Amino acid sequence: MKKTFLILFIVGVSIMKLSSQIDTTFVEPNLAIEPQLSSKPQKFFVSFYQNFWLDMDKSQKDSMTLNDFQPSFAANFIYPIMLGNSQFAIACGLGMKIDNIRFQSDLISQDSIFYFNPQNIYKKQKLVLPYIYLPVEFSYTSKGENTFRLALGGFFGIKITDHLKQINADFKQKIYNIDNLEKYYYGVYMRIGYKIINLSINYNLSSVFVSNVPKNMHTLSLGLTMSLF
Repeated sequence: MKKTFLILFIVGVSIMKLSSQIDTTFVEPNLAIEPQLSSKPQKFFVSFYQNFWLDMDKSQKDSMTLNDFQPSFAANFIYPIMLGNSQFAIACGLGMKIDNIRFQSDLISQDSIFYFNPQNIYKKQKLVLPYIYLPVEFSYTSKGENTFRLALGGFFGIKITDHLKQINADFKQKIYNIDNLEKYYYGVYMRIGYKIINLSINYNLSSVFVSNVPKNMHTLSLGLTMSLF
């Protein structure tokens, strides 16, 4: 009996000592979820450009009767690969660009030579050049809500078709498969932006016409790019 009482006494004292060491302070659980702002590179871009035709002197431009407004349109899908936990990424994808050369003089192909005839002036004339290409870029995307983006890259592609649209007072026509146009399309570009608005510069290392055409030109495109997602 005495042994039983002694055991119960020791157990009781041990429980009281243990309970005194347990922190019974109530901690209110934090159920709030803070949103994490995405700083990953954006993937889909739509661009609107004004083209400038380089490597042409004043006489060439006058013979073509070039319009001041030279628009082009591009759409790109880019798949980024983040470099570890950094804000840098490399990316590749698929793009399409449509260049328009707007001029008024006649476009003549004769004996494999491509030239312009300023004597025959059209009210409107446009050479449409759609390209499909593969872009590869190195990009940086800052963290936080006010996201800054910078990308440098290059592209390589091909011309998928072409046509010349001519409009005059008494007729309208389209001529397909124009001679002496360069098939391959390649160059470099830069894109810099804030949030979804970007400024873009494209420079074509390839020319518009084949190399043996005297009045050749390279394209410099300046424009606005919207990153949709």
